[in-house]
Amino acid sequence: NLSGQKKIKDLSKKYSLRVNSLTADCFMQNPFWKTTGSIKEKLENDFIHLLDCASILGINLIVLPLVDNGSVKNKYQKDYLISFFSNISAYLKKQNTKIAFESDYTPQELMKFIMKFDTSIIGVNYDTGNSASLGYEPKQEIEIYGNHIFNVHIKDRFLGGQTTDLGDGNANFKIIFEELDKKNYKGNYILQVARDKNNDHENMLIKSVNFLNKYIN
Repeated sequence: NLSGQKKIKDLSKKYSLRVNSLTADCFMQNPFWKTTGSIKEKLENDFIHLLDCASILGINLIVLPLVDNGSVKNKYQKDYLISFFSNISAYLKKQNTKIAFESDYTPQELMKFIMKFDTSIIGVNYDTGNSASLGYEPKQEIEIYGNHIFNVHIKDRFLGGQTTDLGDGNANFKIIFEELDKKNYKGNYILQVARDKNNDHENMLIKSVNFLNKYIN
């Protein structure tokens, strides 16, 4: 809404920050590609409204999570997403907006899926923690679809398990950053790290940034 947009603009100006991307987790909880009828139509309209608001705020990258409750489970859901985003491709280009899918597909499946779209506006959100939890090899992942990575979420998770502090889980950050560098990745790195057990979130962010600096530098 307008008041929310104004608040974001005011805070961005006050702290000299720019919001580059938005992760639409609300659609992971209520995926329009898994509904029917009037509910589907309402959620589709909500998504377009989100794109409109993001464009007004200068947010040009929307991450859409196709994981957990939003995971694509059958051909109908897959075909629907391909059709929906193909139908709004001209609108996305006019708004200068890109979509990055965060997916639990295998690297090979994800590459096949992405190639069904206009890859100038549709790409991949690479989540380091989710891939570690699923047991995917970062070298293989990034070799296969690295040229289509629009955004990177940084987290660490145990194989088949929960999020943990960076460096404590199964994410191989050395390999991840080496492979991203080979692909000349210049996009965002978004921290989605584990919350501090004592709610000292500032210290956790500082600790996480210090951990990443040895790889990014």
